[in-house]
Amino acid sequence: MSRLVETVSRGAKAAGGGTEAGLERIAKYIPAEILAFYALWTQAAASLPWAQYILPICIAGAVIGLVVTYVYFDRLFPNAPPESKRYHRVISPVAFGVYSYTIMGSVVPDIFVSGIALLATAAITLGSALAIPRT
Repeated sequence: MSRLVETVSRGAKAAGGGTEAGLERIAKYIPAEILAFYALWTQAAASLPWAQYILPICIAGAVIGLVVTYVYFDRLFPNAPPESKRYHRVISPVAFGVYSYTIMGSVVPDIFVSGIALLATAAITLGSALAIPRT
């Protein structure tokens, strides 16, 4: 399975938009490698003895993760179709932001609102399943 979402020609009549299923697109848009690093980052921040620095360290990790997510596909896949890159540049950082908020909630519960996390996670998951790059 390729790491990039496949592009589909605009004339494709398939209702699903090509050979990829929605679940495959979700897995490809969500930056799992970067989320795994961020989960480790937040747990390391939680283990620090200085409680007042946990939130700023988690936010710094989220900012680093957003930047890395944005440039991830340019550096690792320089020959990817431009349509696929464009979709990844938009959806993947948003997905990282949503999931990092959810991960950070276990470490910094003061700023975590479960309803917001649930709605945002549902929205980005549905958006990832429906977002099909077209050529």
